Amino acid sequence: MMLRTTMAALFHPTTKLYSLPLKAFVSHSLHKPLRLTRLTIRQSYPRAARTILSINTPRSLSSTTVPQILNDATSDFDLDNSYLSCSMPNSKRPLKIAVLLSGGVDSSVALRLLHAAGHSCTAFYLKIWFQEDFENFWSECPWEEDLKYAKAVCSQVDVALEVVHLTDEYWDKVVSYLIDEYKCGRTPNPDVLCNTRIKFGAFMDAISNMDFEFVASGHYAKVIHPLTDESNELSFLQLSKDMVKDQTYFLSYLSQAQLKRLVLP
Repeated sequence: MMLRTTMAALFHPTTKLYSLPLKAFVSHSLHKPLRLTRLTIRQSYPRAARTILSINTPRSLSSTTVPQILNDATSDFDLDNSYLSCSMPNSKRPLKIAVLLSGGVDSSVALRLLHAAGHSCTAFYLKIWFQEDFENFWSECPWEEDLKYAKAVCSQVDVALEVVHLTDEYWDKVVSYLIDEYKCGRTPNPDVLCNTRIKFGAFMDAISNMDFEFVASGHYAKVIHPLTDESNELSFLQLSKDMVKDQTYFLSYLSQAQLKRLVLP
């Protein structure tokens, strides 16, 4: 979602890099991830929470309806101790955790694990789309579809969901920086910037007075915390067990203060 937002902003008629048209600039870039031919607006939508917990072939979903998730959808889904232990930091008590929920599979599973482990969870959906500024760029609101799925996931486990508006912060701290760097011929990674400055930056600042002990997300990585809260030891970012989906690179710029509050089930 974050990359789609960034590229939408860059391709907007009001965004200029050089006298060279932006379309030509991107197509001539030496960096393949920025080639125009590789950029597509996602037409498929996140799988419903029900498909996370089932091995059946996912049914097709309408783009105009919220998936129907039954209350007993997880009745045959056994969360054994090995799964629950990976979702818990070194604590023997329930924790108050803010869960970043995108509406996709990974963050939905993270919420499910933490909730099943007995933690007090509140889900947060980050709205960073510039929908009002780019209303002619696409016919639908991509973030609205994601939010529908996030609401459905939270409804299933009876967890509160709050929408946090970080559009201005995203523009100031990510998009503007990318534009300046592109002007200099450099291509920074927008995912790294978003994680550092928005998801675990501006968002953590926004909830700083809400007494959350940890922030959780669905990233494929591991964070090793000290054995006790009073320890002066560092928290470490480690590779995910899934080397294909590993996302430690995108979290590699997180500060020690950010890592100490991060949980990755």
